[in-house]
Amino acid sequence: MNTRLSCFGTRLVIVLLLLTLACASAHKRARKHMENQSYEEAAATYESILRSSPGDAEAVAGLREAHEKIIESQLIQIRMTRMSGNPEGAAHQLLELIQREDEWKVQPKGKVAFTQNEESELAADHIIKKLSDAIKSNFPLQFEHLSKKYQIFSQEHKSQQFKNLKDENNKHGKSECHRLAKTSYEQFPYLAEFVTQYCSYWGENVSLSGYLPENKFKNLFRDLNVSVSIQRYPNELVAGLQLSLVDAFKRSPWFHSQGRSVLLAKTSGEHQYDQQKIAIQLVHEYYVDERYVSYEDVRKTRQVPYDTYESHYNYINKTYEERRVTKYRNEEYWIKEPVERTRRITKYFPYGAWKISQVLGLTLSGESLVESKNIRWNLNDRVTQEDTMSEIRMADIGLSPKEPKKISNREDWLKDKTSQFSKEFEGTLGKAWEEAYCVEDSNSKNFNYIGNRVRKCLRKEFATPPTFVKDWYIKNFGLEVQEVTKLLQAVR
Repeated sequence: MNTRLSCFGTRLVIVLLLLTLACASAHKRARKHMENQSYEEAAATYESILRSSPGDAEAVAGLREAHEKIIESQLIQIRMTRMSGNPEGAAHQLLELIQREDEWKVQPKGKVAFTQNEESELAADHIIKKLSDAIKSNFPLQFEHLSKKYQIFSQEHKSQQFKNLKDENNKHGKSECHRLAKTSYEQFPYLAEFVTQYCSYWGENVSLSGYLPENKFKNLFRDLNVSVSIQRYPNELVAGLQLSLVDAFKRSPWFHSQGRSVLLAKTSGEHQYDQQKIAIQLVHEYYVDERYVSYEDVRKTRQVPYDTYESHYNYINKTYEERRVTKYRNEEYWIKEPVERTRRITKYFPYGAWKISQVLGLTLSGESLVESKNIRWNLNDRVTQEDTMSEIRMADIGLSPKEPKKISNREDWLKDKTSQFSKEFEGTLGKAWEEAYCVEDSNSKNFNYIGNRVRKCLRKEFATPPTFVKDWYIKNFGLEVQEVTKLLQAVR
């Protein structure tokens, strides 16, 4: 038990040491960023430190200093932008900076605070001019958009001027509402709906002459009736296909629960699901180890005699005499001897098998009639797969039975294709709507006619609205489509 505690303690010390080293390294990087005046990078590094060590006093102080430096440098950039003749850009940059200050909970001090206050005063002057221009141009919604966007300047600078302008703009908004309400809207239900929203924004409840909300539904459909005739298509999936097409229809601008009629459509096609089985011959390759005898050179050693002379001392004659003696030396020689070896050889075993060819395909075509125009959508997809099958098992040579790989799960594949076909239908309906209502009619310059067409076009959702729609909003309200929509949907 003591040993385990000791090991745990040692590991804890190591972890704490590593964390301390990592933190010290991060502090060093942050200080280096500050020295290089890379204040954004320094702030990001200090934030990273505080995420792992929220109580790090050095990081807290460092982050505050980095934020103050960012504010100071951005105010210099704001002043340069304004002095270059771009007061709009300067006001926008200043607004973003103030929002960052609120997020950081940091307020400038001293000279920096003076500079920010001075730039805010100048920004307020520019915004007052922009608001005055909006009133002169009779764009009360543009005024509202700008005043909401730059509200912080009106709260802190020249608030009375802002209030006076807002009161004047309210009068313009109400006046514009009543001007728009004077015409008859019997033929323009979509524009009437917009004018009602517009007037409500200014607190005016108006009754528009000739406006019948149900007229909006005259060219819309309350349901889809689709007939399906697809050869070899599983009966149990037909209802799913019909439901998928209905869901796609209900996501289109042609649908409304109060539509005047039912849209008729038909879907036809063919489902292919075939499998062919052809007898073939295959060859199984396997390996066996074979013993064999190889005659190889083997090095050996033997003793060979040789004669030599040696000196011997004759004690009688007291002289040295040479005597002949026989000696032996080692000698190497080679001889071929049989050696038993093993080698791996390849063998082949022919056997009968089956070639399995599988085909899964679906061809669909849809047809309907909207606004006296035939619309069509299609899908054509096919997957094939070939594999082999055998039933022979010969474990001694590694040959086992083999089942063919199955093609994609048939039901899942068909459901996926059904979804694709329905998306094609939805896209086709959207395109038909654009062709019917989202193309500018150059023969008419009438405000009500164009406005009704614009508003009807917007029943379809766009990432980027058509040009003639954008132009109508800019021309009549001085704003983009999304900006007007956001204003009218918000509580004033």
